[in-house]
Amino acid sequence: MVKAYINRNIEKDVAELSKKFPIITILGPRQSGKTTLLKEMYPDYAYVTFESPDTRMMVQNDPRGFLTQYENAPLIIDEFQRYPDITSYLQEFADSKYKMGQVYLTGSQQFEITEKVSQSLAGRTGILKLLPLSLNEISSQYPVSSLEEIMLKGSYPAIYDRKMKMQQWYPSYVETYIERDIRQIINIKNLDKFLVFIGLLAGRTGQLLSMNSVSIEAGITQPTAKQWLSILLASQLTFTLQPLYKNLNKRMVKTPKLYFTDTGLLCYLLGIRSISDLQTYPLRGAVFENFIISEFYKNNNPLDYKMLFYRDNGGREIDLILEQSGKYKLYEIKYSHTIRPDYFKHMKYMEKAIEVESSEVIYAGKQKFPNVLSWHDLIKL
Repeated sequence: MVKAYINRNIEKDVAELSKKFPIITILGPRQSGKTTLLKEMYPDYAYVTFESPDTRMMVQNDPRGFLTQYENAPLIIDEFQRYPDITSYLQEFADSKYKMGQVYLTGSQQFEITEKVSQSLAGRTGILKLLPLSLNEISSQYPVSSLEEIMLKGSYPAIYDRKMKMQQWYPSYVETYIERDIRQIINIKNLDKFLVFIGLLAGRTGQLLSMNSVSIEAGITQPTAKQWLSILLASQLTFTLQPLYKNLNKRMVKTPKLYFTDTGLLCYLLGIRSISDLQTYPLRGAVFENFIISEFYKNNNPLDYKMLFYRDNGGREIDLILEQSGKYKLYEIKYSHTIRPDYFKHMKYMEKAIEVESSEVIYAGKQKFPNVLSWHDLIKL
């Protein structure tokens, strides 16, 4: 019998940090599985959520009294960004008890809480990031056979453990995210424009990000566009790749590229509703590129390597570069079932200019070739 909970790779890190810090903070997008993870790992811990107005009011009125109730019991506080000032009182609480793994915090709005955590809980909390499921995590519990199906379904846990269809999940997710979270952060008078803005970003996935162009098409000012993008980035719904700045020539592109953390959400925003829609979508190669790069992003510890790309005005481009200690791994990403020699030409150019550890093409097929990875190989990431 298949169990509903999908084991997460982050579990060992949570367990390790719980031996070294009195407070563990787990950040990530809504519905990425933060609460489920902690309840699965620590079923006997006390649990409260600041989503509850009654609980939030009680904490705001008497935060020290609230924490006193849990002096002798480990505690999980969910959605603590709804009352981020709790971090100041948790500082006192941790210092008085100094018991490892005493409090676990989850938060989905990093723009509000990262500064609070870094200031109030410096040295007292270990911070981890939990994103939607990786291909590795999905495959540990469910068969993964069709590339198009996995890109279309996306990677939010509810789609798998609750067996929800994307047509049910994503409309609700977008509505909830905008109606609840965005309205809590900034005063958006015209939600339709914000939806248009997100849609325009989806249409530019894998492209150089021109905020001037996006703001004009969305009918908003450039400062507003930058503010809205910062919210999407901080909430981990999107992320950017920075270009390689190494001075190979004077014509390097220095503009970042934008990607979505989840391709299911990306497909929904692009109006892709079926596998046939995806297979005939004009920019399906960009969706595949987003899928591959998001897999590396989900599995990356920034201390391990930097994720970059390269493009110059001469048309040379490397889709993904992993840099560690001055050495580089190069990846070209091609939505094709056939490998062609010209897929390697830009990497050969780079091999003459920087210290390249490896050069590989990632493609949509499953056959094995030298210096070629199948998308299916990413299960092993």
